[in-house]
Amino acid sequence: MLTLLLSAILYNTVGYESVCRLIPAAETDIEEERMRILTLGIILGLLLALNIGCSKKKEEAAQMEKEMMAQEAGDSAAKADSMAMDTMSEPMDAAAIPEEPAEQSIETPPPASGGYTVQVASCEDADYARHLQDLYTQRGYEPFITTFNYDGQTYYRVRIGAYDSYSQAKAAMNDLIDRYSVNAWIDVI
Repeated sequence: MLTLLLSAILYNTVGYESVCRLIPAAETDIEEERMRILTLGIILGLLLALNIGCSKKKEEAAQMEKEMMAQEAGDSAAKADSMAMDTMSEPMDAAAIPEEPAEQSIETPPPASGGYTVQVASCEDADYARHLQDLYTQRGYEPFITTFNYDGQTYYRVRIGAYDSYSQAKAAMNDLIDRYSVNAWIDVI
């Protein structure tokens, strides 16, 4: 409709041939603008769809991580919470609180034979070192913990196996790296 109105005005002022040359150019510009808007809309739609898809994947990953953490923790946290709720209702007697035991060494002896071992972790937290020891025991390895003091800080080294040769230790280290993506290295016992 607008094109017809413009063509009538132009026809009366500049003539028929000039109008015929102007109208296709104007329609081409309009079509180009429509294509740009359509392309922009498609790109924005794809970006929005990708963003929504990624956020759903992040939510799924977070949910899976929570489920795995809950399985690892087991019911011990729930039991501890229920026990804490039970004890909160009763007044506490200071004499009834047991004293904390003196810190025990968690160092475990290495296997009897071998001159090489594979170290999979070194941490400052003894409980975490015990957790790793239990985890690698469940996976079928023979882990042990040694301690190392540096600048007054105790480090707990989680090590696996005792190997007679360096090549045996290297094969075990490569297996651990391939299976569990750990930063392991070989050390002398």
